[in-house]
Amino acid sequence: MGAPAPAIGGLPPAPETITVRAAVGVLSVMLGAAMSTLSTRLTSFGLADIQGAIGAGYDEGAWITTAYTVGDIAIIPFASWIGLSFSIHRLVVVSTALFVVFSLLLPLAPDLPSVLALQLARGLTAGTLIPVTLFIMIRWLPLRWRLYGFGLYSLSSTFTSNISATFEGWLTETWAWPSIFWTSTIVGVLVVAGAGWGLPREPANRDSFRNGDWFGMITCSLGLAFLSAALDQGNRLDWFGSGLINGLLLAGAILVVVFVVHELHTPRPLIDLRLLRHVNLVLGMTTMFAFRVALLASAYVLPQFLTRIQGYRPHEVGDVLFWVALPQLVLPFVIPTILRFIDVRLLLAIGFGLLATSCFMTVEVTHDWVGDNFLPAEFVQAVAQPIIVVSVIALGFSVVKAPADGLSLARLVNLIRSFGGTVGSAVIATLITTREHVHSNLINLNVDIGDWLTDQRMAALSGAVAGRSVGDEQATLRGYALLARTIQREAFVLAYSDAFALIGTVLVGMIVLYVFARPVDTTIHVPKRP
Repeated sequence: MGAPAPAIGGLPPAPETITVRAAVGVLSVMLGAAMSTLSTRLTSFGLADIQGAIGAGYDEGAWITTAYTVGDIAIIPFASWIGLSFSIHRLVVVSTALFVVFSLLLPLAPDLPSVLALQLARGLTAGTLIPVTLFIMIRWLPLRWRLYGFGLYSLSSTFTSNISATFEGWLTETWAWPSIFWTSTIVGVLVVAGAGWGLPREPANRDSFRNGDWFGMITCSLGLAFLSAALDQGNRLDWFGSGLINGLLLAGAILVVVFVVHELHTPRPLIDLRLLRHVNLVLGMTTMFAFRVALLASAYVLPQFLTRIQGYRPHEVGDVLFWVALPQLVLPFVIPTILRFIDVRLLLAIGFGLLATSCFMTVEVTHDWVGDNFLPAEFVQAVAQPIIVVSVIALGFSVVKAPADGLSLARLVNLIRSFGGTVGSAVIATLITTREHVHSNLINLNVDIGDWLTDQRMAALSGAVAGRSVGDEQATLRGYALLARTIQREAFVLAYSDAFALIGTVLVGMIVLYVFARPVDTTIHVPKRP
């Protein structure tokens, strides 16, 4: 056995080999990270069933997913510090065990406030698992396996987002909505057992506890929590027309600015923002943020289209997204090998090019499109997603040289990953709403009562209704209602087309940015065997 690999992030040197026991522990934490992401998506897809079960209206029930999102993001600044202070083993086992308890209790909650409290608690506990995943990989994976670990990490962003509709549809069709939460407990028990047995038991670190950047953690956590709540609810509450949204945005922005100023001046920062002087890291984080927005092309826009325009149920949407998820079980293990031979900058350009192509392939969408029409574009996207995630993380870690840089970078990646998804959801939802209004107005300008084309369409619609033994006057009124519904449908189709076009354009811009990237030696992550 050779000398230990160099230390990263101020941690002990990476091991030369990994034992079976440690491998089980690492894989268990990765399973927990996937469970955390899956729980977010499952709640979104099953929201209507949950609202109906507890008697919550649309407006009140919309906070159910927000509560989980806020908890999931708010805990990220604390997660790695808790792990360093009390040991990763304790953090993973305790937080996952609490997640299991909260998931068991939630379907038994009698009212909306109870559901919201349990959702917040679920987010706070599950949200610790994704941040510590990268920390575990740079701590216990040998260097030659680290990129493959990044590949596994990518599954929590890509595979789980696309498989959630299939899983939720099967659960609700086969069992009932409580199974969405109770199934999470099964995964949670596996995580507790695997991590409890496999992760090394390390003593508590009192120095880490005392020297934690408390002010930075609190301001970052509260700032991102306020902004996430505002972004999640902004489209529904009309953004700046709502006093609540204005207050959340203002408070969140002030706290984030205070956090940034504090981090630049404190001797022990939670995240060393001075790392952003590296061009590759800035590009990596920018593209990670853009990727999280673009991921919504399949995880948000497509399900919305199929549900609103074609009336698909979640399990039918899942049948389409399943074909996006399937290749992602293999590609994360292939891409690290490719990185031995291809410059990471070129691989990123290929990934973003494929992702942009998949978006442009769906720009010509019409109301006649069904799931099968999206499959070619979805397959291209399935190939692109893991390429981007693995390459972006490799690019970011290429700047890690000094002690504590690795830990700062792991925290930054997870903040960008989680907050980027929230921003992406808000941007795309607002874009679709705004563009639907614009297209609806433009279409209405060309629908004139008395025009022969309008009268011809009205006669056809009224005649179809009249054939159901309805009076002439009532048939005419229903004909107008059908015409209005047709206009709205076409306006939404055009809005979804605009969303795909915008995402594709942003992705092309990401390719251009990599002209400024510097060469990266990925062999520091996957050294060749002698």
